[in-house]
Amino acid sequence: MVRRFTDSVNNALDIHATWMAEKEGGTVTILNDFGSEEADKEGIELLKSMRKDKDISRKAMVHEAMRLGVIDDEYDIDEDFKQLQIEDKELKPLQPQVPGTFDPTAPDGAPGAKSPNATKPDKTGSPRASEKPTAKKEAK
Repeated sequence: MVRRFTDSVNNALDIHATWMAEKEGGTVTILNDFGSEEADKEGIELLKSMRKDKDISRKAMVHEAMRLGVIDDEYDIDEDFKQLQIEDKELKPLQPQVPGTFDPTAPDGAPGAKSPNATKPDKTGSPRASEKPTAKKEAK
């Protein structure tokens, strides 16, 4: 609402300047730090949805959020992007290791590392006791 009013006042100043044969009518700045308005909330949700669906770029989303007054006008998108890259490198991906599962990136001897004997057959060439198929007895 404040944004629209500011635009209207600026337009009125331009019209007045034209009538007075001045070069410029000037601009006004009106305090608009009142929090999001209902229409802005809908706009933000639409922006989030469009960004999620990759209909708009991150830069366009930030620009529109600044226009809506959600992000400060002094926000620097390029500096923030650099900071996000630094944070991304610092964060390690969470890969929970389930006991008994194989982790191909684990060094030998570490939990999840493949045992060096796991693929070797025993000396007789027959399957190990733990690998022998078990026959199920059918109940009659």
